[in-house]
Amino acid sequence: MEMLFVELIMRKSSGTVELSLLQYNRKLWSPPQ
Repeated sequence: MEMLFVELIMRKSSGTVELSLLQYNRKLWSPPQ
């Protein structure tokens, strides 16, 4: 669900926002090191 939501936002937004969402998404789904 969250992944799809992020994808929708990424498609609507440009460059900088896409990078921010990608980093946020990776933090959500990957374990902290």
